[in-house]
Amino acid sequence: HIQQKRFKLKLCTSEQRFIVAQNDQQPKTKPVMFIGDEGTGAGSRIKGFLRYGGIWKQRIQVKYVNVRITDEYMASQVCLYCFSKLDQLMQRKLNKGRQISFKSKGSL
Repeated sequence: HIQQKRFKLKLCTSEQRFIVAQNDQQPKTKPVMFIGDEGTGAGSRIKGFLRYGGIWKQRIQVKYVNVRITDEYMASQVCLYCFSKLDQLMQRKLNKGRQISFKSKGSL
């Protein structure tokens, strides 16, 4: 049990050092760590029992950086400012007299 606790603390410490080093390059920003809810029992009736993972990482990291828990599939689709799901705008373009709809490359 002691080795497992040391491993978890060592893992989180290395992640915190990486985040702090990245934040030193841009001192005006606050770091936000996105952690997926895989294995935490989110949305389950058993709430973490008989599940792998757990919430140990969130509990350790929240002491040092801002932590946001998201679905695994939405980790790259979340706005960094308001934490809502990103939407891609549909744009229209005239091509040879016809209107073509396509998704914009930027997200809002």
